[in-house]
Amino acid sequence: MEWTKALAESWNQNAGNWTRAVRESLIPSRKAGTDDAIVSAIVSRRPSRMLDVGCGEGWLIRRVAQTIKCRAVGIDGSAQLIEDAKAADPISQYRVMNYAELTNDASPLDNDFDVAVFNYSLFDEDAAKLLAAVKPLLARSGVVIIQTLHPCRCRRTRLIRMDGELRISLRSRIRIGRRCRGTSARWNHGMAWCGRPASRSSS
Repeated sequence: MEWTKALAESWNQNAGNWTRAVRESLIPSRKAGTDDAIVSAIVSRRPSRMLDVGCGEGWLIRRVAQTIKCRAVGIDGSAQLIEDAKAADPISQYRVMNYAELTNDASPLDNDFDVAVFNYSLFDEDAAKLLAAVKPLLARSGVVIIQTLHPCRCRRTRLIRMDGELRISLRSRIRIGRRCRGTSARWNHGMAWCGRPASRSSS
């Protein structure tokens, strides 16, 4: 099965379980500091408009809104996760949009975002192309904030040149499994984990 299709299928099959895992704090690494780290990075910029790329069930937008006044748009390829986000937050805007759609035509989204954030959601192997698609959506002083793995944790890393800058191209270390070490969550279908090796379980 094509990698991108397998990834999309894993999120579609596990949308309900993922929403539960996030809202019931079943993933220790999130409680240990990764959630607070990304919220702090965003709030420090004091954005008035934010784009959450790969927003999932919308927890990050809700957390930021608790601290600062910020109009936010969240996009995700999973229709069920977007429905969960809308149900929990009827004020912010949420849209079903996968990365291929974003890369091909981002015009349905507004622009002038002060922050575009990828919180452990930079799964696309052609990250440079995805980031290039987001750039026109930013305000003049807008920034992209990425929380992801250190390159040393990835299976393959290579340096590339783009627009005169040295960039890192990553193929994320993602495995598909039903159970993941370090979390009590269980999945109905193989689940994609970036940097958190998953082991297959017969149960």
